Amino acid sequence: MWTLIVVVATLASACERPPDPAALPTSAEIRRAVTVDAIRAHLQALQRIAERNGGNRAAGTAGHDESAAYVSGVLEDAGLEVHSQEFTIPVFEQVEPSELEVTGTAGGGPEEVEPFADGEDFKAMLYSASGDVEAPAAFLDFDPAASGEELTGAGCESSDFAGFPTGSIAVLQAGPCLRRDQVVNAQTAGAVAVVVSYPGWHSGSVRRPTLLSPLQIEVPALSASSEVGAALFDAAQEAVPSPIHLRVSTNVRTIDRTTVNVIAETHSGDGAHIVMVGGHLDSTMDGPGINDNGSGTAAILEVAVRLASAELRNRVRFAFWSGEELGLLGSRHYVESLSEDERDSIALYLNLDMIASPNFVRFVYADAGSPSGSEAINDVLAGWLRSQGLETDPFDLQGGSDHGSFARAGIPVGGLFTGATELKTVSEAGVYGGRPGAPADPCYHLACDTLEEIDEQVLGEMADAAAHAMVTFSTRSPPIPGS
Repeated sequence: MWTLIVVVATLASACERPPDPAALPTSAEIRRAVTVDAIRAHLQALQRIAERNGGNRAAGTAGHDESAAYVSGVLEDAGLEVHSQEFTIPVFEQVEPSELEVTGTAGGGPEEVEPFADGEDFKAMLYSASGDVEAPAAFLDFDPAASGEELTGAGCESSDFAGFPTGSIAVLQAGPCLRRDQVVNAQTAGAVAVVVSYPGWHSGSVRRPTLLSPLQIEVPALSASSEVGAALFDAAQEAVPSPIHLRVSTNVRTIDRTTVNVIAETHSGDGAHIVMVGGHLDSTMDGPGINDNGSGTAAILEVAVRLASAELRNRVRFAFWSGEELGLLGSRHYVESLSEDERDSIALYLNLDMIASPNFVRFVYADAGSPSGSEAINDVLAGWLRSQGLETDPFDLQGGSDHGSFARAGIPVGGLFTGATELKTVSEAGVYGGRPGAPADPCYHLACDTLEEIDEQVLGEMADAAAHAMVTFSTRSPPIPGS
């Protein structure tokens, strides 16, 4: 089932001479070479690829294949050793528009509820099952006054569904857990479909959460705006004591397709201490993904070009992952494919995912729960930014990007992030500027995630921080002191 080309770390010969310290690149040299203009050119190329391929570069599609070919070509032209790691992923497709409507009450005629629009008010979640069901709605601890990005909805535990009426459509609010947990718990309790409303998501800004795998998902599952949730709740209150009836229809499919991780490596440096940097190359199916994660891709690509011919103490490996938006599939496959010796040769992993958000905060990954050595990576990143008079804040992504695959394998991890749907606080706006109360990236996972929306200033700052870290770790031995 899996077609694999494993990138094998070539161990440096014991008698190989270390590089002349005078020949090693400096942070300033590489940072001067990594320009915003060059990064923008890569972003323009990725946006043109999306425009040629239905508006996205999602894993398992022609848009992603063309993105991988572009990245490989740039790396090869720079003289790097490039490999494509093929593997199979389940690709989600929507065959027909989904439907969500109030059809009436148990006691009689339909409620006066405006029609809901697929793609605007709600979306089928990634790996939702197909189905067309009409059934009474059952609300689980629903709070129509909930707002913002704090997720407090019930359904994360199976016990939350005690007494749930079998055969109903579960109407929930997003909880502090994986959406998969809520959907599986609901269907186990007898729900025939699930609608999850997100506080803070409004019409036109509804995203498509992933259920991580089609396995065990047996019912239609929709994500919906806060307005949809409130409208359903209000209709239900007006219909008391009878429940309202909903119709949920999804016509979707999941197809196994081959995709690739693109992996490149410098010729110079000790292969026993590999410094690795990566970010995901795929977009969602709903947009071109220029900030998420063209920004990280383009910055890594340009750093790779500038380090390609450098004399280094430690080998540098660059990774461009597929399938991150589906559930970290590419990085997880890569790490699981490595032997114990190959894993041990990776000294650290640095992740760049969304580094040009228009309402940004300069986030450096938090160390809590990360493998030993992670703090050294984030200290270098935050330390350089502070040395330039640039404020930073720690942020715990909780394994929600590709660094999570490496952290689970015990490899030290760090990274940079400028925010997604998180609402900027008043205090953050006082430090970083921008709009308090607005999301860091209003176009996150949407069609408007284009070149016009990115912030080039923070893109350059974060690219410089990444370049500084890569030079630091690739030119000192060991890369992380004390390791």
